[in-house]
Amino acid sequence: MLVEVDGYPVYVAATELSAPVHLPRIVLIHGAQNDHSVWVEQLPWFAAQGFAVFAPDLPGHGQSSGPLLPSIELMGQWLGRFINTIFPVRSGESPPIILIGHSMGSLAALECASDQRERISALVMVGTAFPMKVSRVFYSNKPALTKRQQLAKSLNGPMLPICRMPMNSQEVCAVIVLLLRHNS
Repeated sequence: MLVEVDGYPVYVAATELSAPVHLPRIVLIHGAQNDHSVWVEQLPWFAAQGFAVFAPDLPGHGQSSGPLLPSIELMGQWLGRFINTIFPVRSGESPPIILIGHSMGSLAALECASDQRERISALVMVGTAFPMKVSRVFYSNKPALTKRQQLAKSLNGPMLPICRMPMNSQEVCAVIVLLLRHNS
């Protein structure tokens, strides 16, 4: 499906276009130089677990138009606008929203979660590191890095050490579901 954010069409691979408000939403955020297709196996798996799943192509990636966003902060802000576009608050009700980001997408998800705390019920960061060796163009300034460091330290969810790598997509999904159920 296509939605418009900031005047540009955004491609979104989705499993439930008009899901009931009580159904938790998962937003899958890809990493640098990727698109929604990296989540192709996870979309139906999460849907079978009872989630409405959405995987947008970030601006300038895949089938989405618009310029590449030059910083993690701007990606996080864009992600917030995307969420507000596809999951508008109606009659004071907002569905539970879970962000799952991979690599660069995990930092964008972290940034978004820091700005949208009241809307984001869970954050899962896959293949993340801080600082992340992506490209210096994605880091705009020192204060923003400190803000992310503080938020990362304030997260009080479980940390699961994963020793065997690489994991297949079903194993990654199972670990994420375990994390989500543990935090519910």
